[in-house]
Amino acid sequence: MTQQAPNPNDVLAKAESLRGGLSSGFRDEIVKSLYSEAESIARRAVRTVKNKKYDLDQRIDRLVTSPITGLPIMVVLLALVIWLTVPLALIGVTAGLLLTRQPFGFMAMLGFLSLSGMLIKNAIVLIDEIELQRKTMPVYDAIVVSGVSRLRPVAMAALTTALGLIPLLVDAFFVAMAVTIIFGLMIATVLTMVFVPVLYATFFGVAEPPRE
Repeated sequence: MTQQAPNPNDVLAKAESLRGGLSSGFRDEIVKSLYSEAESIARRAVRTVKNKKYDLDQRIDRLVTSPITGLPIMVVLLALVIWLTVPLALIGVTAGLLLTRQPFGFMAMLGFLSLSGMLIKNAIVLIDEIELQRKTMPVYDAIVVSGVSRLRPVAMAALTTALGLIPLLVDAFFVAMAVTIIFGLMIATVLTMVFVPVLYATFFGVAEPPRE
């Protein structure tokens, strides 16, 4: 049966109780010894916790990097990051339809499906750039560099798409679809360029490195 390590608080309490009835020098030696023992116990406890956390991190890393279990996990996480950008379009779509007083009918739904494809394409472009950059630099720096480098192309593509749909705003049949795509794309594109890097860093446990 494993012997349980004494509680540092109990050791300190015992040291305080021994202060009375002993000579000053001998009492100080006992208290100093007990304090040293308590500090040693605390250090061993902290070291044990750190070792257990390190072992857990190593097991997780082996699970993720394994060729058998790692690939499905990576695919699922990347697909989740990509698909979670689609609900962001609802913010712009809702605002656009309310401002223009257009119903969410068949044409608006058709526009939302088209909009979902555009946002998924933007997320794939950004994640692909992150995967390319992380081969030559740390993951955190790759996320930052990819977000900055892909911002202009993605924003320009969204802007040209929105400008191309402006003539449809005067068409009674296509106005709901045009409003859905224009407002949803403009707002969701900005949110995607922030949301995707944050999700990527969160799902893959990427932390900001300490700066000197």
